[in-house]
Amino acid sequence: MNAPRLDHLTRLPDRWGWEEAAPRLLRETATRGGALVLLMLDIDEFKTINDTHGHLAGDVVLRMVADCLRTVMRPGDLLVRYGGDEFVALCVVADAHEAIQVTRRIARAVRDTAILAPDAREDITVGISVTAAIGAAAFRPTSDGCVISIDAALRHADAALLEAKGADQDRECVVFLGPLTGGGFEIV
Repeated sequence: MNAPRLDHLTRLPDRWGWEEAAPRLLRETATRGGALVLLMLDIDEFKTINDTHGHLAGDVVLRMVADCLRTVMRPGDLLVRYGGDEFVALCVVADAHEAIQVTRRIARAVRDTAILAPDAREDITVGISVTAAIGAAAFRPTSDGCVISIDAALRHADAALLEAKGADQDRECVVFLGPLTGGGFEIV
């Protein structure tokens, strides 16, 4: 097996690493009979952090959020830096209830992360608090050929992310696909 492609800033797999690993986790979960939740996370007001404190501070925020996410992921979960200030995770869950719990746990971990970063305008270190909007698509892949594609799940998670961002900062929105619960968005 090839080594995962890593994002140099966060040391997480990058988007191309995602494209290699996500289909494999989907197939493994379908074979075992579990469910998945695909999460797209976008740091709230990230541009404001860069514009207020500078891009080095933004880099520190990205590294700290990546480290935070790494600590709350479970063995077997997949976490990547998808691009910019966006992270994507694919987590094995038992059911819709656990999909919501995973989403809330990740949002809380980001919210509780203490970040100290350099300020570009002054020779000081500043404390930066961050929150995130999270869109999640929960689904149960099956081994009988009725497997939702990673691209379709990503599209649904992206739509849920837009719902979460439209609701306010520090929000999560989970969409349930197919036989997991029957569909629909839930802002949490």
